[in-house]
Amino acid sequence: MKKLLILTTCVLLGLHCHAQAQRSLADLVAEAGAEWMIGEWVAHTGNGDPITQKVSWDLDKHVVTMHVQSPMVEVKSMTGLDPATGQARYVGFSNRGGALTGTWQEEGGWPMLRLQGTNPDGRSWKMALLYRRLDDNTMAVEIYSLDDSDNVVRPARNVTEFKRKDKPPKS
Repeated sequence: MKKLLILTTCVLLGLHCHAQAQRSLADLVAEAGAEWMIGEWVAHTGNGDPITQKVSWDLDKHVVTMHVQSPMVEVKSMTGLDPATGQARYVGFSNRGGALTGTWQEEGGWPMLRLQGTNPDGRSWKMALLYRRLDDNTMAVEIYSLDDSDNVVRPARNVTEFKRKDKPPKS
């Protein structure tokens, strides 16, 4: 009985240490210095219509949710850490019935989301979004095409500046 208790204690301690050693999404966001993205942002189209983007933590900082609304499309998405690969994985859906998947990586010191999607009519597409912090209250989202080998095609197809609607998160 005593050996079973010692074995059980060792197994539980091992599992606890293993769980503590794994990096979390919050760790990756902090390492990338990307906490500044958390919050509510607004930009405007050439016609003056608002484009909003809300980025927030969920599930005890294991998931980042994004909600983008524009006159053309609305997208709700989640990013979480794939425990098998350690990669930040993105999945989203639009109000038009489209589905998106992607992965996050660093590009030139900034967060880049490489996306692929399928429209309701079955057409597939891919692109990359680069998020750059211009100052505490301004971010630029640069939209890039991806070539057949998934390389970023420069220059950006579009650059949109967003202004923060809320207070910046505390570092």
